[in-house]
Amino acid sequence: MKAVYRLPTKSGVTLPVPSSTPSIQVDNATVEWEVNSEGMLSTTVLRIAGQSLRYNGKGAILSTYPELEFLAYRLSTYIANCVLKQTGFDAIDPEMVLRRTPDLYPETPDEEREFANRLTVVGTSAAIVYGVRANFEPDEYPNSFKHSAALALYADGLRVRSPFQQYELFYKVIEYFFKEDGENLDKAVSNHALPYDAQFTKSQIEALRSLRNRSIHPHARKGHVNPESVEAIRAVEANLHILRGLSNLLLEHPTF
Repeated sequence: MKAVYRLPTKSGVTLPVPSSTPSIQVDNATVEWEVNSEGMLSTTVLRIAGQSLRYNGKGAILSTYPELEFLAYRLSTYIANCVLKQTGFDAIDPEMVLRRTPDLYPETPDEEREFANRLTVVGTSAAIVYGVRANFEPDEYPNSFKHSAALALYADGLRVRSPFQQYELFYKVIEYFFKEDGENLDKAVSNHALPYDAQFTKSQIEALRSLRNRSIHPHARKGHVNPESVEAIRAVEANLHILRGLSNLLLEHPTF
């Protein structure tokens, strides 16, 4: 079967694209460019051919499954990165392939019969943006000036969109307050944080450190955590709120 993803250009981005621009082939996928009446890129269409049919427990055709999702995300990330590198426009959001299942099309007579005789499972998801808000109490500001460098790292972590960049900036707050490394760091951080929050055990600190090492080292022994991987993004996002909480705790209860 062929899976087709439609990725609308990000709001506010106006990327000029000649209407005669041909499609391109990347691996087993075709990438097409749809242009609006003003000559701007409106939609990037990703067509991934040669995908196998998968079924759920009730025999319905699945519109997506992990292998297809991972491939679509890697391809869309690659195209988005190419466009950004070449033009300076960050026009394509790869996460769109995760928010809505693709349109499916049969490629063989057997697949045509399957589509004619079975239901197809489709779905959508919404992106949720959230933030933690607190009262405006400037009388607290003078207390943190000594550690303004650590606060700057934390604040930049709140500003950036990439979860990988956020993770790195929040982790640097830990490195600001602690000089140890490896297991000695895990122990020192846990000893300091555990009295304030029971979740920060030595094993939890070690897990945060391991994930950070895997994200910054392309040839990490336990496998690189790369932004083009859906699994990697989910691993980082799952631990990001824990790391943010730890860095905030250190700002409120510094080591020196």
